[in-house]
Amino acid sequence: MPRTINASDQNPTKPARQSDYFRPSSPAKAAHRAHVDKGLDSPARDALVKQTMAGIRRILGTRQRQAKALVKDDLLEMLVMVDQRKPMQAARDRALLLVGFAGAALRIGSHPL
Repeated sequence: MPRTINASDQNPTKPARQSDYFRPSSPAKAAHRAHVDKGLDSPARDALVKQTMAGIRRILGTRQRQAKALVKDDLLEMLVMVDQRKPMQAARDRALLLVGFAGAALRIGSHPL
């Protein structure tokens, strides 16, 4: 249960609690947090809210996460695994991996393969 704060004990440079720094990335998260803090059922779990938020994400898009870089040793290991597939699938997968790796190297600049 959140504690109450008197005007006399507020410090403008420090929040009363850690959750005061919480900045939800969506209104549904803010509503969920507010209801949970008060011990109520969260409306964010409702199917209509989930569908609405999915529609918003579909229209506006979502931030892409940064993937770890694929290094040469990992690529070689993947190519060995690809060779264990059927010949046509192996040829396709090998070509995709090599073209993708080479294309990434060209974007980076003069990165030695």
